[in-house]
Amino acid sequence: MFTRVALAALLGLSFPGVVCADPFQFVVQNTGAYAAYAAVYIGTDLVGYTDQYGRIEIKKPPGQYNCTVNFLRPPPFSVALRITGNTKLTRLNLSR
Repeated sequence: MFTRVALAALLGLSFPGVVCADPFQFVVQNTGAYAAYAAVYIGTDLVGYTDQYGRIEIKKPPGQYNCTVNFLRPPPFSVALRITGNTKLTRLNLSR
């Protein structure tokens, strides 16, 4: 009996919280330019950089997040995004 409980506990620990990877594309609203090679932050955590077409895959647990995109010159752009586990590219417009 004890071995079953211990095995179940170890198995449960091997699966940490669910993390989803959602693809996003950031586009500057007033110019239509892709936010290419921009640094993307959630809170103070750098989650990565966009590619030449302003795309990035963000890996976080499902939920609503406030995101900061440092592109070209200050101030940075702020946008709210939702992580759902959807694999379809979500286009987000950036405006100051």
